[in-house]
Amino acid sequence: MKKLIILMFALFAINGAMAQWFPQNSGTTKRLKDVFFTNVDTGYVVGNNDTGDGGIILKTTNGGIDWITLMIADTLEFNSVYFTDANTGYVAGGKQYWTNPVIILKTTNGGTTWSIVFNYSNSNGSASLISVYFPDPNTGYAVGNIMYTSMGTSPFIIKTNDGGANWTLNDTVVGEKLSSIYFTSVDTGYLVGEGDDLDWIILKTTNGGIDWTSTNSGVQWNYAGLSSVFFPDANTGYAVGRNGWESGLILKTTNGGTDWIEQSSGISQLLRSVYFNNADTGYVVGGVSIYNTTDGGTNWIEQSSGISQGLNSVYFINAGTGYVVGGNGTILKTTNGGLTGLNEISYFSEFLNIYPNPSNNKITFSSPSLTGNTQLSIFNVNGSKVIEMQLNDNETQIDISALPRGVYFVRLQNEKMVVVGKMIKQ
Repeated sequence: MKKLIILMFALFAINGAMAQWFPQNSGTTKRLKDVFFTNVDTGYVVGNNDTGDGGIILKTTNGGIDWITLMIADTLEFNSVYFTDANTGYVAGGKQYWTNPVIILKTTNGGTTWSIVFNYSNSNGSASLISVYFPDPNTGYAVGNIMYTSMGTSPFIIKTNDGGANWTLNDTVVGEKLSSIYFTSVDTGYLVGEGDDLDWIILKTTNGGIDWTSTNSGVQWNYAGLSSVFFPDANTGYAVGRNGWESGLILKTTNGGTDWIEQSSGISQLLRSVYFNNADTGYVVGGVSIYNTTDGGTNWIEQSSGISQGLNSVYFINAGTGYVVGGNGTILKTTNGGLTGLNEISYFSEFLNIYPNPSNNKITFSSPSLTGNTQLSIFNVNGSKVIEMQLNDNETQIDISALPRGVYFVRLQNEKMVVVGKMIKQ
């Protein structure tokens, strides 16, 4: 048993030095734009050539080990994918050339076959759908833009109430370039993009898309725009994009979009996608970098992607398992939240019990192996030691109220054992 514990510590130390985003073999060099998983094994990725055509749909059924090509469409681009259940999914796209159609494809058999459920041709300019979202199996929305030859850009918003059989166009929103849509319920949703004055815009509906009103608040900047929006709960939301040409922009609301506050991220590049596992723990991608927060956007830590291609979309299945996609067929996967410092190793309850976990003030460490002089070390997700003390009893309670909210890693070591575990400060 002693050898087992020592082995656990060796794995802990080795993994702590390794990058935790691993490339997957996509089998394509196309620019991948969006990713969606229906469970831990089954996922879909869509994209196109760098020129905008040559749309592709990929699928994995073994957690990204293998990817098969479901479709290649030489004259179309695919920008967004969303599944309402294991079998039923939608892909939105179009074509950035004159008179070619805006389309939505649907599958009811897990991607084996796809049918066109929306097709719109614009004779006055190019058009494409950028984002698709279904708050329930029947109700869905898709947004994009029409690029007119002489009148600039006009937003394109469509809705279905019958699982894609019929779609209605909402033409009441004018003057904006839309990038992303997200709904917290069937009736309440958000649109983000770029306004006529080259500033960021956020629109909200509370009546299922009949009316959209601006929720912008605070200072706005020229050459600013938003690329992606995500709400981990009904009140807490995040939107990301750019502030000027060279600065990343992260906005947060805690009151359902009434107010949006800029987060001090220190990120210097356009951000293209945001995903949160809960109100505090989330990820954004931009350029070739992945950034993570565990304190609701107050602090952002860069995680190395190890690649040189631009990243476009991030998606997490659970707290540990996530995917990022980007240029040149890039698919990255993590199984530990992308941590590049200390890695989480599952511990055995007979060696260490941590409770209550999560906790917001005091936490207890209990183990029959805590005999003699045991050293307790607690590390944050960056690998920095935040607490170190000696334990002399089988059960010890310590005060963690001064620690910021987030995930922490625990190491207990004495002459007989080394045990590692995880705790969460609320």
